[in-house]
Amino acid sequence: MSEKLLRYVPIVLIIILGFVIYANPLSDAYFIDDQSMVLDTKVQSVTAFTLAMDRYFWGINPKAFHLSNVVIHLMSSWIVYAILLTLFGRAGLALAGSLFFATHPIHLPAVGYISARGDLLGMLFILLAVLGSILYRKKHKAGYLLLIVFGFGLSLSTQDGNANYGLRILPETFVSTIIKLTGLIIFAGAAWLLLKRKKSAQALFWMTMLLVVSFNTLTLFRQRQVWQNPKEFYQRVLEASPDNYQAYIELGKIFFQEGREGEGLRQLKEGVRLNPNYAQGYYHLAIAYEKIGDKKSAAKSLESAVRIKSDYVLAWYYL
Repeated sequence: MSEKLLRYVPIVLIIILGFVIYANPLSDAYFIDDQSMVLDTKVQSVTAFTLAMDRYFWGINPKAFHLSNVVIHLMSSWIVYAILLTLFGRAGLALAGSLFFATHPIHLPAVGYISARGDLLGMLFILLAVLGSILYRKKHKAGYLLLIVFGFGLSLSTQDGNANYGLRILPETFVSTIIKLTGLIIFAGAAWLLLKRKKSAQALFWMTMLLVVSFNTLTLFRQRQVWQNPKEFYQRVLEASPDNYQAYIELGKIFFQEGREGEGLRQLKEGVRLNPNYAQGYYHLAIAYEKIGDKKSAAKSLESAVRIKSDYVLAWYYL
């Protein structure tokens, strides 16, 4: 195999392993506020723009939106590879670090949750800015300064079109990304020194990395099953966060689909009790009342929905 082709091996490995691990979250389900975010036609941020592009090319098929999240995460993993390769000059070491990053279970919620697209994009652009700064320090080319500005600038617009909001949100994403990257660099640096001084440590290093990546992969395989079962997903959410009103609403809708109207109605009522200003909750409660023939309660719920959100078109339509 030529040296030119060998350069693409790490990219191919990251893509293959990433899709094998994250294929399961490519489900037909929306989670919590995924659907409302997908249907929102206001393009006020980079995140909204990417969602609009998904919607334009694929309609509202959830699998397409989940696929885009996976692709964004794998792009971040490749940038991690490029950062480590630039710093240490060892392709194997960089590949090990990027695979560790790609397979770490901490990323599963962001990859599987469409509404977390902003977090994924924020991490991608910040990593891009970090790569640009490292390359500029090494080569002093003006183009890398543009990469820094481009990455950091776009990271400001991953959460909302309002720049002030972006500046408030940015520190959380920035700190999270830098902490993860710093940990990887420290680990890679220690490994680099060890491998440089002791050739006999290479076998131990690769065995350790194989075990770590395998452990991460198996953990993801266990955790990702939840993302294939919306009902189990929302029950898990409520176990961890009993006051999550959106989870009650979504669980209520699922119970109605199963024909368990009484339990579904109870969950929906609990959702609007926890957040009486959640217009969508009242809308879904109204639909539930309509299904059981309680038109009076349905009308009251729709009135509550439009009182909270005056431009709620669906609620006005059924009202």
